[in-house]
Amino acid sequence: QVLAQANRHPYTLLPVRMVRQRTSAGTVFLRWQEMGTRQMGVNVWSSLLTDPRTPESLLQDLHAMEQQRVALNMQISLVHSIGRQAAECAEKMAQADAVYAERLQQINQSRVANVSQE
Repeated sequence: QVLAQANRHPYTLLPVRMVRQRTSAGTVFLRWQEMGTRQMGVNVWSSLLTDPRTPESLLQDLHAMEQQRVALNMQISLVHSIGRQAAECAEKMAQADAVYAERLQQINQSRVANVSQE
């Protein structure tokens, strides 16, 4: 929703856009990007807000969009982190299951060997 708002008039008249940026891990975050230089980051947004050419009527909405962007990026980061932790947990559980199953198999083989010796 915040990205859709940022890509509508009158925000499309500004020299800055909110864009999606994919990380090497495949996570997508929202970033501010200067159209001319392709520079990204909160400094781009800060410069836009402090630029006297930015209409005063847009300042409140730009501030709200930045707050929404920050909150959304935090949520995306948390979900990604939880997903990574869950995958690591599942791997460790599978390793524990394998060790346990191997030990049970050893016990059963030992019992079978003992019974056949009797």
